[in-house]
Amino acid sequence: MIAVDTCAFSNFLRSVNTSGARLFEEGLREGDIVLPPMVLTELISAKNLSDDDKALVKAIPVITLDESFWLYAGMLRLAAMKRGSKPRTLDTLIAACCLQANTPLITDDSDFRVFKHFGLKLL
Repeated sequence: MIAVDTCAFSNFLRSVNTSGARLFEEGLREGDIVLPPMVLTELISAKNLSDDDKALVKAIPVITLDESFWLYAGMLRLAAMKRGSKPRTLDTLIAACCLQANTPLITDDSDFRVFKHFGLKLL
């Protein structure tokens, strides 16, 4: 199981040749890709998403959040801020989702590096 963020998924859809887009394509072929629910929300709400791309987004399994998720995400963001970072809330939610699910994250977004200190594996 490997999660993907919006940036890498979008790069794949736009045929932008990035490491995240290539890893995502490989994971799709292997059937290993899952979506954090926040990424699903971002992707499906994109104005220019084609019907085929919407079908692809909807076909990918979504990580299930447990009842402790929201508290965990808040504590993760606080811990990152105490270390001097200013992570965006949405990035924190995606990172927390991956950490709780114990799954690495495919990303082309350097903003997730702050969460490596807390055990997030970035691909």
